[in-house]
Amino acid sequence: VAVEFAHLRNSQQRVKMVENLDLESFCDIQPLGCKASAGVAYDVWMYDWRPLTPEFSLLSIDFASELKDQVEFESFMVGEPQTCAPKATLSFTASGTCHAIVLWIDWKLAEGISLSWGPKDDTVDHCKQVVYFLDEGIAVDSNS
Repeated sequence: VAVEFAHLRNSQQRVKMVENLDLESFCDIQPLGCKASAGVAYDVWMYDWRPLTPEFSLLSIDFASELKDQVEFESFMVGEPQTCAPKATLSFTASGTCHAIVLWIDWKLAEGISLSWGPKDDTVDHCKQVVYFLDEGIAVDSNS
């Protein structure tokens, strides 16, 4: 789901000025905090956020069927990284500034039985979501 955060922004960006103090040089001695990463795990429920899109499915895997029907195992080699590049088209249902895309896993165990790792309102469940921050917030409206 695409989201707007009230305060949470990309924590992996370089620090610059804080309370009139130039802290940018600290990024040079603490480089791990300044490298961009693919995604950061957060307990999203702890932050003030709102969805700008409805939830959408990015990838579905049916573990009940035989995997050989879904994947060519002959093409896999030990130690070779496999890539997965699912695509989704986002339909914004609210106006605001899109700061990130939040992803999680929903497990459908059987008919009518499921577990969700998605954010829940004020519920501590120890399930984090992966937040993919945009470099800059993007202004969106419900017609885009």
